[in-house]
Amino acid sequence: MNIKMENIYSSSGFDMVGVLMRVATRPNPKINIGAVDMSCAFVVCDARKYDMPIVYCSATFERLTGYTKHEILGRNCRFLQSPTGDVEKGAKRKYVDEESVRYLKQQCEDLDEAQVSLINYRKGGQPFMNLLTTIPISWDTDDIVYIVGFQVDLVDHPGSIMNKNRDGTIQINYQHREPPSYCLQPPPESRAQAPGTTISKEDVSRVLQSLGGVDSDMARRLWDKILLENTDDVVHVLSLKGLFMYCSPSIQSVLEYDPSELVGTALSSVCHPSDIVPVTRDLKDTSTGSMVNIVFRIRRKYSGYVWFESHGSLHIEQGKGRKCIILVGRERPVYKLPWKEVQTNGGIGENEMWTKLSTSGMFLFVPSHAKPLLDRSPEELIGTSLQHLMRPDSRLEVNKALDSTRTGKKITVKHELQNRRGQFLQAVTTFFPDVEEGHRKPTFLIAQTKLVKHSRHSTSSTRGALSDAGSLTPQNPTPSWSGTSAPSPLDRTSLPSLPEHPSASTGDSSAPKDSNSKDEDENLFDELKTTRSSSWQFELRQMQRTNKRLSEECAALLQMKKRRKRKKGADALEKDCANCHTKTTPEWRRGPSGKRDLCNSCGLRYAKLVGRVSPRNTQGSNSNLGEPQLMDTSNPDGPSPAPEGPVSRNNSGTEQTSTAEENTSSSEHPTPGDGQNQGAVLSPGASGR
Repeated sequence: MNIKMENIYSSSGFDMVGVLMRVATRPNPKINIGAVDMSCAFVVCDARKYDMPIVYCSATFERLTGYTKHEILGRNCRFLQSPTGDVEKGAKRKYVDEESVRYLKQQCEDLDEAQVSLINYRKGGQPFMNLLTTIPISWDTDDIVYIVGFQVDLVDHPGSIMNKNRDGTIQINYQHREPPSYCLQPPPESRAQAPGTTISKEDVSRVLQSLGGVDSDMARRLWDKILLENTDDVVHVLSLKGLFMYCSPSIQSVLEYDPSELVGTALSSVCHPSDIVPVTRDLKDTSTGSMVNIVFRIRRKYSGYVWFESHGSLHIEQGKGRKCIILVGRERPVYKLPWKEVQTNGGIGENEMWTKLSTSGMFLFVPSHAKPLLDRSPEELIGTSLQHLMRPDSRLEVNKALDSTRTGKKITVKHELQNRRGQFLQAVTTFFPDVEEGHRKPTFLIAQTKLVKHSRHSTSSTRGALSDAGSLTPQNPTPSWSGTSAPSPLDRTSLPSLPEHPSASTGDSSAPKDSNSKDEDENLFDELKTTRSSSWQFELRQMQRTNKRLSEECAALLQMKKRRKRKKGADALEKDCANCHTKTTPEWRRGPSGKRDLCNSCGLRYAKLVGRVSPRNTQGSNSNLGEPQLMDTSNPDGPSPAPEGPVSRNNSGTEQTSTAEENTSSSEHPTPGDGQNQGAVLSPGASGR
């Protein structure tokens, strides 16, 4: 009895064996994805339908994201790009990198392979770093029918990276011995807390009255509580494992969370996935008496990621020995400077320095380049004001410019700077506020100072010109920004710069753009973008290594240049004519030694002696009878090669060469090849007498 049964081994009715077979045997593969088995987290999207919905998802994908199959099927994969799972098509992304999303969308619309790393969110809002690889496949015909997407969490499985291909893509081992699981944490119980201060008026009065008298323990505690609950900075307490134990009420205005929402939760639930590994390492390495300072990207409740800096120390509870880390944190605004602003100001040159200033003009950061320009070390300048280095009349103009920058305007002013020796150098400084015009007030300034008359240590030429109005004349910008080197293999302590752009993911795209041809709207500090999927600590180490290598190469080239200049100068001092010992000549010519050690006059006579110069080309050039005599000292055993005929002088004083017949008929003029003329002197005044 033959009973025809279809799809009895597939509860979903989907042929996953056929899908994986077509992935493995696809023609012209562009990305080497490595080993794949059924423990991998992957989805299959239908490329023929509108918005490319998910038609199949693996059980590992459900455990990785926390969503069930019924919540996943029929939706586009973009729902993983938001903590809430609600993302509209074409909407601006707040929590992921828009460039990566745009590239992924373009590759899917072109039905082409892609590999990109971006932040995704599990159900409940916990982020994870997802290395996504999409492979389009055909089915019964040659047309593309499905797009298969493979996912792996790089933070939980950094060892999945097997190799980095030459085209910039990553070879991943998508096999998992134990499928990852994610347990959705229940929402914390809301505890009512009155906004603002929670201390009564009587307590405040008691504290204020005790300030002038004897301090009591109760008054100090009340005073500390007033400061704690009314400070603008976020005071928070973390355990050594990264759990929030306390948050001050100011966290609601800074990070948009209620304190009760974070207490008891892990820092990894709000920290950027690429930053959680180094942050956790710094917290565990904290020791008693040492300060801890961590900078990372943290996710606000509604407004996306921001840079956050926490500073504190380890605290050990007396009697119990319990350890915790008490920190004070605040938001660090990201500076945005369009490249077109730098181009308008003349680009980036060598005879200049970039500094960070407060709105009043105090130096907050000074580069090491200030030492050769102003003869002052960065440590000497930090904490002092820019006006301290100027004349009194220049200070007024700079103060006016600083007042204008507080409104968000870019200002250029010319002034003078005094170096250590007391000399005043002409300079032009452009102040770039940290916000665009029309937004909130700037908190600091970036200053580009160009020296018109630089110090003795600077070897670069003067760049830029000053107009009568005191502004910088626009120049043709010639910036030179080199990219970082390729990242090293991944370990558990750092995440590499994974592919984020088409040129790094496909391998067949156009070559990367030259650093000199930057987009005008590109941010000069694009590496500080909060949605970048790479680790800023890793990129900083790579940049330090690259800068060190470039500095060593530059120092080696300068040393070689000095050696060549020293050798050239030594040769110029010792060189003189081997015959007449003159040191000044329009041209040095080759002599019997084969080197250019003869002056122009002696060289011409020697060339005519050996028959290398035509008499009509040098006729009358050596008619001076008082010229020094040329001796052949290069061959002690014999004379130099004989010319076609002896040199004689006619009545007019010009030299001429006799023919072979005249040489045989006359014995008065022996040839130079004769043995009698070894070491003879060629005397222009006696050759025809």
